Amino acid sequence: MTSYSFTKRKRLLNPRDYSTVFGQKAIKVSSRQFLLLATPLLAEHLYNPNSNRAGLSPEEYAKEAESIGRLGLVIAKKHVPTAVARNQIKRVARERFRLNQHQLKSLNIVVLSKVGAGKLSKAELHIMFTQLFEQLSSRADKLLRNKKQHSSQNTDNN
Repeated sequence: MTSYSFTKRKRLLNPRDYSTVFGQKAIKVSSRQFLLLATPLLAEHLYNPNSNRAGLSPEEYAKEAESIGRLGLVIAKKHVPTAVARNQIKRVARERFRLNQHQLKSLNIVVLSKVGAGKLSKAELHIMFTQLFEQLSSRADKLLRNKKQHSSQNTDNN
């Protein structure tokens, strides 16, 4: 059975999680109102020795990293002045991520707002995030295929 939950482990929670996305070469997808950055989720990003999963083997962590995607939101007050609009954007982004999470697995994703993001209606936000997550999924798949192809060519050459 497919789970569409949005649990705590599917969120970017601390500055280290965000800096991982901002610091690496990211997959970028943008519109006039939003920028989405994504990086592949690695097993070491999930490791927390204080968690109840600390006894997992590296293989189990790698399997868990492949099965989930994580979302972080940066909705600036400068770009979206009212709290109501900021919260609506966050709710819609989380909902669209929750419904599309199976296409976005093994990605750390950060949603950044741009000027004018607060002027979109709820319906426009749903359409916008659906399109952005679809674009992000296709670019991530393309990147993954290229990496697999590149690594298989290197293996063949050795």
